[in-house]
Amino acid sequence: MFRIFSKEGLRELISKCPTTVFLIMINTVMLFIVIFNGGFTGKNLVNLGGLLPAYVFELKEYYRLLSAMFLHGSIIHYFFNVY
Repeated sequence: MFRIFSKEGLRELISKCPTTVFLIMINTVMLFIVIFNGGFTGKNLVNLGGLLPAYVFELKEYYRLLSAMFLHGSIIHYFFNVY
């Protein structure tokens, strides 16, 4: 068990699980981007890269296949994904 509330525990967590820590950091950054750019509305999520099949196939916006993985519909959705 990591004691993440100490410097040593946080360093151990980062050294043993770097990919997990990196993904949590990306998810957290995207959470704040969504919150500060208008919230969890459908329109806002699509503007920030949410997956809309018509945009992918017709407009060739393939980046949406990756960016959608880091967007969340609510704070609870974020917490469950990070958990």
